[in-house]
Amino acid sequence: MHAMVIAMVLALSVTAVACGGDEDAADAKPPTWQSVYGDRYGTGPDDVVVEMRADGYRPKTVRVDVGGRVTWINTGTARATAENQGQALPKFDTHTLYRGQAKSVVFKRPGRDRYLSSYDSETFDGEIVVEPRKKAPGDG
Repeated sequence: MHAMVIAMVLALSVTAVACGGDEDAADAKPPTWQSVYGDRYGTGPDDVVVEMRADGYRPKTVRVDVGGRVTWINTGTARATAENQGQALPKFDTHTLYRGQAKSVVFKRPGRDRYLSSYDSETFDGEIVVEPRKKAPGDG
């Protein structure tokens, strides 16, 4: 019994030393999606990243060409989704994303549609605009 108490005290001491005392920790900013994911998302010419933050989607309006990929990354603390009703664009749904999770959708036809989160449609309300792919110079 005495050995168990000593082990618990040592474990608590190590935890306290490892966790405490950093005065700057309270001032630390939350990580950006770039620092967490690096070049995993949003690096292609047709890629767009939307953050799901505490104050909603950022950016709120997204524009991509046909064939473009939009990735929603939950950088907030609450669960969220991104889903449309399939009015002008085919139906999409990221399903529930928790902090740090991401989901990508590739858009294959032009259109404009509103999307929202099933958990908080007032804060999480966005728009996606998928434009016809522009021809490169020299393409007939």
